[in-house]
Amino acid sequence: MFSLGYQEMVLISVIAILVVGPKRLPGFLKQAGKISVMLRRNFEEFRRELESTVPTLENPDVEVTKPVETKTKELPAQTELNKSEENQS
Repeated sequence: MFSLGYQEMVLISVIAILVVGPKRLPGFLKQAGKISVMLRRNFEEFRRELESTVPTLENPDVEVTKPVETKTKELPAQTELNKSEENQS
């Protein structure tokens, strides 16, 4: 994919601290991690669904015997951020 060097990571860290603030940074990073996991799962689900559909497109006579399960789970990201902001007030 791409690689980040030491200087790039320090620059991103400094910008994150300036933008988000040192008190809210841990919660922000936790939510960013949850969103990253959710996006990765959704991408993998899309990839599996696409791979199961491609044989059907190549040969329309072939039936897909195993339907792809779709699971959607909403992250309580906004509610947790709202709670932390209320606690700080």
